[in-house]
Amino acid sequence: MKTNLETILKTVADNQVNEVEVIFFLEDDKYGYGYTYHEEGFYSQTLQDRFSKEEITSEDFDDMLGMENRKSFGDVFDSSGEAVEDVINFYSGMKKGKYGNTLDMITAVEVGRKEGLDYIVFVKC
Repeated sequence: MKTNLETILKTVADNQVNEVEVIFFLEDDKYGYGYTYHEEGFYSQTLQDRFSKEEITSEDFDDMLGMENRKSFGDVFDSSGEAVEDVINFYSGMKKGKYGNTLDMITAVEVGRKEGLDYIVFVKC
């Protein structure tokens, strides 16, 4: 796994990764969530909500996001690296991050908490 923002963005660009998910490790055992996707541009989306471990690791997490009206922030960019950087910059002070190739949500949360990360960027398997 790659650490630090510059290395993460280089890995995303080098591997032509178009879609990633980002979990933020916040205070009070809460989690933030954002993602990128590609459709005639590279889009970023970060949700304003904070989630519990049970919510973010639930098998129904994607369905829950789709069914509930949640406030999100995003933009469109020329590259996937710019979109990933936009998601990461949503929360200030996020310095210690990692890139994981293919992880599921549960593993991403476990790795992030174990290693004391501020965020983890990964391709969801």
